[in-house]
Amino acid sequence: MQTIQHPQSHISPLFTEFDKLYAYTSKGTNNILIPIRVDKSFLPLISLFKDYDGINYSVEYKITKYDKISVENNRNMIVCFSGGKDSTATALYYKNKGYNVTLYHLKGMNKTYKDEYINCQKVADALELPLVVEEIILHGNHSYTEHPMKNMIIANRALQYSIRNGLGTNIAFGNFTTSSLDNEPFDVCGGDCIEMWQAYEKVIRKIVPKFKMNIPFNDFTDTLRQIIPHKEVAKLCQSCIGPYRYRTYLHNNNVKKYGIEIPENRCGSCWKCCLEYCIYSEVGIYEKNEEYYNHCIQVLRKTLNKETGQHNTNEQVEDHYFFYRKELKKWAV
Repeated sequence: MQTIQHPQSHISPLFTEFDKLYAYTSKGTNNILIPIRVDKSFLPLISLFKDYDGINYSVEYKITKYDKISVENNRNMIVCFSGGKDSTATALYYKNKGYNVTLYHLKGMNKTYKDEYINCQKVADALELPLVVEEIILHGNHSYTEHPMKNMIIANRALQYSIRNGLGTNIAFGNFTTSSLDNEPFDVCGGDCIEMWQAYEKVIRKIVPKFKMNIPFNDFTDTLRQIIPHKEVAKLCQSCIGPYRYRTYLHNNNVKKYGIEIPENRCGSCWKCCLEYCIYSEVGIYEKNEEYYNHCIQVLRKTLNKETGQHNTNEQVEDHYFFYRKELKKWAV
């Protein structure tokens, strides 16, 4: 079970309820949990966990009267920020729409990538946008590859920061409106899916009646449309999922073996780095190296084989990963 420690106090007891549910859901699938008393407004969220994760929650519902938070929304936008492509594209989108964008990074949620906040600052500087870094401390472990409520905890803290500083309740996340729950969503991260955000909105409206989580993009095509014209920013966006302690070694090995140039914060071996190289080399951000490009296709092929349990051809790999390709020429730099 994983619990949360906040260095700062909550602005509403409703957020404490999220922490409690986060801790109990971290125990994983098919467990009968110790009875917990949770506010009835969490019913839509708990129903999702029951339907898709099979957890037998021993929940006692209570009804709590919370103080309403009345904040005038304005042209401020707090973007929950990881320094990756999707959150960077979201920041660019709202900046171009004329919002006063503040980037919000919650240090400590991704314990594997301890340097994430450093890269966030580099991207923020390139975007010429202010960055706020707050910290959270996680104790223990959870049973998921990535906790399905992780993004909600980040959004909670971003919302607290925004209200505390009189910036309104406009919170944005770099997820997609077409990303839906499937049969086994919590094997990866259900928190990326639109149904999770819709359930989250219903809970938050208990204290902020007009709250809406802003998710501006339909899919990865929209992300690429925003960031590809910004070559240097695109290079800074960090999506590498290679183990941090091996990243430098893998990076140097790929640079030496293939004679390629990739940013230092990429391992060059994980499927995300390989997909990025294919995209960026096709639009002129990277100079294309055919040998390494073909290597990347094989990495993506192995990844897709593992995901589907089937043998996929190179053509099937390209159909799966490069669905946006018809648009690439429009975005070439």
